[in-house]
Amino acid sequence: MLLVDDLSPDAAEIARIKDAVEAMAPGTVTATVEPIQFGLGHYYEDSVGLAMAVPGVLHQVDRHQDDTDVIVLGCFGDPGLRPAREISRVPVIGGGEASMVLAQLYARRFGILQIRASNIPETEVALATLGLSGMCAGTGVIDMAFYELLDDTAKTIDLLVREGRKLVDRGAEVLILGCISLGLGPFTGELSDALQVPVINPVRAAIAAAQVFQTVGPPVSGRPEDYGQLRSYLPAVERALSAAQVGSGG
Repeated sequence: MLLVDDLSPDAAEIARIKDAVEAMAPGTVTATVEPIQFGLGHYYEDSVGLAMAVPGVLHQVDRHQDDTDVIVLGCFGDPGLRPAREISRVPVIGGGEASMVLAQLYARRFGILQIRASNIPETEVALATLGLSGMCAGTGVIDMAFYELLDDTAKTIDLLVREGRKLVDRGAEVLILGCISLGLGPFTGELSDALQVPVINPVRAAIAAAQVFQTVGPPVSGRPEDYGQLRSYLPAVERALSAAQVGSGG
């Protein structure tokens, strides 16, 4: 499994993410954590940033589709999910999409907990695309950056409980953690216990989607042979950014 992340993590962070993913997966799974090679550092904070991340995501998907069984995008906004599937021979999974689809199996209405309000418009687009807008009771925002979530986990959980309770009061019967970083932290169980509702972890949802493909067979593969131009364009972007000393790795 390859988790395409948005950061330039150090060795300790890579190890933490890898261990967390492997601990959530049943059986024996080897997770490889890879950052995108170019893009904005906080691309998932708004729609412009998500769009800016897509070339970096496609670059990594193209590079790694022959050495991994499944590719998981490491952002709830699922940047480049559809084009990534077009160029890949292996399943490409978005934790955001997987979480929303899974929520249908849990309840009639669900709520989403986001870290930033700027994420909401793109989430609304994803809900509409999946035909799930009517099932969403609303979105709560804790107003924290991803790198703050683990600094004070008690504070993060308190904010999640506060916003989650509002969504439950509005009719949400299940909550979705709207951030992969939240899914990699120790928040799922405590939030569920505090509010007495199921909480969908986007990392676990992505892993569950991967298991579905193992059970029923792979999805219709992409057409990488139709996108040969990417193999000249994307490396050229990487070289140009490197020559200009523009920050790579997100």
